[in-house]
Amino acid sequence: MSIRLDKILCATDFSQFSTVALHCGVNLAHQFNSHLLVSHTVCFPRNQIYGTAASARGGEQEEQENYAFKKINQFMRNQSLSWEPLVTYGEPVDETTRLTNEQDVDLVVAASHGLSGLKRILLGTVVERMARGLSKPLLVTRVAKKRSPKDNILQTPLKIKRILTACDFSHDSQGVLGYALSFALKFNARLYLMHAVETPINEDIVDPTDAPYGEVQQFLEDKLRKKLAKLVSEEEAKDCDLKTVLFQGLPGEGLCSYATENKIDLIVVGVRHRGAFEKMLIGSTTEAVLRCAPCSVLTVPPAVLNGRVEDNKIKSKTKLKTGIVRDKRYLNHLTGEGHPENHKRLEAIYTMLDEPDMDGYFTAIDPRPAEREELLLLHSPEYIDKIAATAGKDGFSLTPDTHTSPGSYEAALLAAGGLFEAISRVVSGEFANAFALVRPPGHHAERSRGMGYCLFNNVALGAMFARESLGLKRILIVDFDVHHGNGTQHFFEQDPFVLFFSTHQYPHFPGTGSFTETGLGRGEGYTVNIPLGKGYGDGEFIAIFEKLLRPIALEFEPDLIVVSAGFDIHKSDPMGKMKITTKGFAGLTRSIMETADICCGGKLVFSLEGGYNLKTIGKCVKVILNELAGHTISSIPEPTARASRKKFDHAFKRCRHVHKQFWKNL
Repeated sequence: MSIRLDKILCATDFSQFSTVALHCGVNLAHQFNSHLLVSHTVCFPRNQIYGTAASARGGEQEEQENYAFKKINQFMRNQSLSWEPLVTYGEPVDETTRLTNEQDVDLVVAASHGLSGLKRILLGTVVERMARGLSKPLLVTRVAKKRSPKDNILQTPLKIKRILTACDFSHDSQGVLGYALSFALKFNARLYLMHAVETPINEDIVDPTDAPYGEVQQFLEDKLRKKLAKLVSEEEAKDCDLKTVLFQGLPGEGLCSYATENKIDLIVVGVRHRGAFEKMLIGSTTEAVLRCAPCSVLTVPPAVLNGRVEDNKIKSKTKLKTGIVRDKRYLNHLTGEGHPENHKRLEAIYTMLDEPDMDGYFTAIDPRPAEREELLLLHSPEYIDKIAATAGKDGFSLTPDTHTSPGSYEAALLAAGGLFEAISRVVSGEFANAFALVRPPGHHAERSRGMGYCLFNNVALGAMFARESLGLKRILIVDFDVHHGNGTQHFFEQDPFVLFFSTHQYPHFPGTGSFTETGLGRGEGYTVNIPLGKGYGDGEFIAIFEKLLRPIALEFEPDLIVVSAGFDIHKSDPMGKMKITTKGFAGLTRSIMETADICCGGKLVFSLEGGYNLKTIGKCVKVILNELAGHTISSIPEPTARASRKKFDHAFKRCRHVHKQFWKNL
């Protein structure tokens, strides 16, 4: 369970608390032999509710930045460790998040101060917002008393003698325990493993003073103590002083009260995401601890808890590249003069990929033809034979809008097989994520019928491939094409292991996808349709993905997310009446990426569906690729703040009314 912290970021604001954060950062850098980044954000002018000492100084940006560099050097003079200063300009939490991703940081250190009273209730403290937004652990140092920036405490050792961590026996608690144990071993500290134990009976019915109650409760507690002790291996237990703790009550309150009574120096907790309604009722355990703990707090985010601790080192997804499936043979699928789904769509995208600013940032994934056995996972043998019979023959019409050409069968095999390869490379860890830029598209294709420009259902086949060939259990398919993916829905509407989430214009082709289409039999609840009227834009789409997709995905816990990416929701696309901008696709991608980080270690693959404006499709794909590769990190609060409340409420309330019986998070 041991970890390595090769790079630590210490965020300072030059207040009376800065020396406390630096004291912790410097000591940790020595203990873990880390490179220390000391950062400061020069705040741009803004409302006083956000005000800080930095923004109150006034002056030009360059002057403020020079002042910040000078100040950092004063703090860090005579420090015998590897370190460097970083000064940025903007909003502190956003800039710290950006630096954490760009600099491949393993741990962020900040002091616990921030808003109070009404401001804290409305906005949350600075460290609370950092804990929610960072993809890496955050160590919040607790300040016992105000210190002057002139106080030189950086040379004194950091004392951590008692560490308390919450364990609930989930997958997440193993990741949290790894950090707690590593800190305990580094500082030779006693480690307390705490678990909230419930009473085995209803105290309103049975008097807890009765003898049988006491016996049952004691048996339960003894069993839990043994289970807690087993979380740490015998070898690790020899080197660490362990103590198990059980309590009844809310985890946040229990951690803080026990820490106060037992003079705990550090609390280690995971960052758990709650739905909006749940937060209103009981709040977040992490935020409760950050507000009330009498000591320092280390928060470990879901991005680390879900498969990011490998080879005893936290791997950053930024070290892995984004894969792209592209091949000239996709252009051989010829649909006829004037057909919207034509080869020029991919030509526009491929031209964009060859631009100088895209060169070298992405790695090509060579497609392979899908095998017949792989197609048979979903499509009927008669239909496969029908499409195969078109190879090398003149144009054939499956439906009035769906045609084949001599090269269509090969292109269709490569489209499905190319997505298979992308999924394989992402699941294996070779790539952080991928985008299969393929055609013909697929989400309308049914078991025995091609329609809506689609031959084989690429994304549905990709989900089955991931399950049958790669051993994944649960797949989440997200479809934001302007048209409903009828084929994808029908393939999985009785399957509880594939969750289909679709936003689409309604009524529109093909006429399916109402709110009440929720799946059948065992699959009921695993089809989530969000039919939208005309005019939904950036803010409304991103808010829907944040407030509906994410809570459902958190509860579903997919092993992989596959996206049917349709660019016909762009405001300039001739096929729809939506108002998504090019920038909006970046925010939408960021939202999906954050959901993937939380749920499945970032395992995310996009596949091209619609999008018929040749002037905009390349630009839209470009912003998504830049987001996937981490070249840009789009803001989510900014566009959602501009969303139409009326439009969002219509979609949110209807979906919640239908699906709250299936998903507790709603």
